[in-house]
Amino acid sequence: MQVLQLVRCDRQQSADSVEKVGFSDHLNSGTATTGDRIHLGILTIMLFQEAHRVEILATGVLSVLVIAAGLLVTRCRKLERLGAVVLD
Repeated sequence: MQVLQLVRCDRQQSADSVEKVGFSDHLNSGTATTGDRIHLGILTIMLFQEAHRVEILATGVLSVLVIAAGLLVTRCRKLERLGAVVLD
């Protein structure tokens, strides 16, 4: 029971310290958008270079597989919550 109280106390202190600092979230979105554009530009340049083409295509295939696995896991968890039998 004391462990739960300590965890609650720690969470409350963390929340209080974040509120006191007062960081603004609007700067984060601009940084993320700029970083995404730069990253996309670098990947596009690499796609046209023969030495890096295989790396980019392999990364793309891996990304699609990771997204598909995430969607599958999400669907299975949703079905389990609805009471359906899901194979493991």
